[in-house]
Amino acid sequence: MAARFRQLASQLRGTALVAVMMSVGMALVTTAASAQTGVVLASDAFDRPDELPLAVGGNWQRSLSSGAANLAGNRVVGVSGDAVYYWQGPGTFDNTRQYARARVAQTNGQVGLVLLGGSGQALIAVWSNPSGTFSINWYTGGTFQGYLVTGSSALQVGDLIEAELLDGTVYAKVNGTIVASAVNTTSLTAGQPGFETYLTGGSLDDWEAGTPASYSISGTITENAAGLSGVLVSASGAFGASATTDGNGAYFISNVPGGAASVVLTPILAGHTLSPLTRTIAGPVVGNIAGEDFTSTPSSNALVAADNFNRAAEGPLVVGGNWQRSLSNGAANLAGNRVVGASIDAIYYWQGPGTFDNTRQYARARVVQPDRQVGLVLLGG
Repeated sequence: MAARFRQLASQLRGTALVAVMMSVGMALVTTAASAQTGVVLASDAFDRPDELPLAVGGNWQRSLSSGAANLAGNRVVGVSGDAVYYWQGPGTFDNTRQYARARVAQTNGQVGLVLLGGSGQALIAVWSNPSGTFSINWYTGGTFQGYLVTGSSALQVGDLIEAELLDGTVYAKVNGTIVASAVNTTSLTAGQPGFETYLTGGSLDDWEAGTPASYSISGTITENAAGLSGVLVSASGAFGASATTDGNGAYFISNVPGGAASVVLTPILAGHTLSPLTRTIAGPVVGNIAGEDFTSTPSSNALVAADNFNRAAEGPLVVGGNWQRSLSNGAANLAGNRVVGASIDAIYYWQGPGTFDNTRQYARARVVQPDRQVGLVLLGG
């Protein structure tokens, strides 16, 4: 039955695939996940005789020589070391937009998905169970280089996991919903998708890879019923980007990854008050989103300076331009389009364009992670 189902799955995609699953009473793919398929360029259902270890030299190759996985019982099973494999079979992948996806078959160990894999290199989204920890890490030259992000994300048997590279940002998903993201600050610029296991206990099935789907968020900002140009609209949360309204007051944010949830839109224009102050897209995003509109009124509560942090990572946050540190013994990083505490008491003040009143000034920011201390500075220097 399982082999027949996988044969049907390889022939039918999208909504047709969902219909087949429901007709046989197997709720294996969520609506969010099925809507994010993208373009499939390679797949391996592992439905063939056991390979002990998994055969390399055909469709698969190992990034590292120190680890191995078996193909046993029509699935990949971790055996030893850090077993990192990349696809070298048919299919041409985009080095800036690629994904790998697989079904979790066993959760007693570590499983992962590879992007930009090659000889001695890989960018890996890793789930470790039963601890429920998660990370995105990378190798080059056969040597472990460190982590882009760490966090928590527990898996269950049957979960669909995915790693996605979309224009410089790495996203990790479970059942179609983003659970973590990080800017790709590695030196890796080209390679193939794949998978990973570590030691024993982890197992994957139904692997596929290709070009991910992406979507857009759009809306219009008006003042006195007319379009307002020059408004900066920033998206934050699981996805970070920004756009500026055109002469008709319209904005368009592209390359929104499928599965983005709790995306907060914040419009800013000096001398104007926007209503509402923010809009939140609950998600997970499974298609283009339009109609995220705002209205504006002139304001005497003038905006003098702003930074949405939507740019390449800075470790630590760069000083000497718009920002300077009040104290020399603390620092923060700019990572994932947000400021993240790094060491001791990191106090920064604005020294970019704008003149502030020393008797009337404010600072305002959105809290992204409440696990530690955050603060706002007045009269800094």
